[in-house]
Amino acid sequence: MNFDPVVRKGVVVRYVSKLDNLHLTIREDQLTIQNSITKYYHGNNYTNLTYTQLQEAICNIENILGVSIRKAKIMSFEYGCVIEDNNIPWTLSRLGHYKDKSPLSMHANGLIYGSFYANTTHKLKMYDKTSEIKRREGIILDKNHLRVEKCYTRSHLNSLRCLKSNPIITLDDLASWKAYEILSQDLINSLSKIELKPMSKDLENLSSMNLRRWCYIQDPYFRKVMQKNHPKAFESDRRELNKLIQEYRESGHFMMIEEVTHKLAFNLAN
Repeated sequence: MNFDPVVRKGVVVRYVSKLDNLHLTIREDQLTIQNSITKYYHGNNYTNLTYTQLQEAICNIENILGVSIRKAKIMSFEYGCVIEDNNIPWTLSRLGHYKDKSPLSMHANGLIYGSFYANTTHKLKMYDKTSEIKRREGIILDKNHLRVEKCYTRSHLNSLRCLKSNPIITLDDLASWKAYEILSQDLINSLSKIELKPMSKDLENLSSMNLRRWCYIQDPYFRKVMQKNHPKAFESDRRELNKLIQEYRESGHFMMIEEVTHKLAFNLAN
């Protein structure tokens, strides 16, 4: 395949090329590959990429380039899956705090189509894939797809305890069955830490004590004041609310985590 030179002030600074949707850049002796491997393999990024399909995609890329890319260093990536959700706005409205951070809205054309949590080392994102595909590509899908993913950076990979014995340094590490298994569990664990908002009918059934707890914990200012000045009481209140949240999950009101768990297990086994 051909690479085109990029010239700055009469000097070639890099060579660039495209392989379907993948962007390839050569700087000195380094080859950088960016964009979605899922879209490269399927032609879209609303179909899930299984473990076997990832291996096939890597082999295809290597055959076309004529070089092995399995020792390429991983700097950042997104790991997740797409699930069917017939009421995405309702699902997004249930998302509460994650590690003391409120969800931030993802906007497009003045409309909210997703939510994300921004941390110093990673992001956790949930967004309407069906509306995104329609907006960007003009394709109308016959089902409502919710994309759930965690965005990993190099610093986050270095700090994750679950990766201490199986570090992800290269593409070969990332493409291993063990990495798929560890990342799947890490995503599920992260989703499980989201504090869900009860539905209105659930709030009506709360005791006066739990209702007061709920109200102040949902307010960012009072939450911080309580956490700073009365840490023991805050932790006690949060534990009680987490018990209620677990009851909501087990009652079947909120099925996103279960759907993600099943989809990740399928991707790993196929």
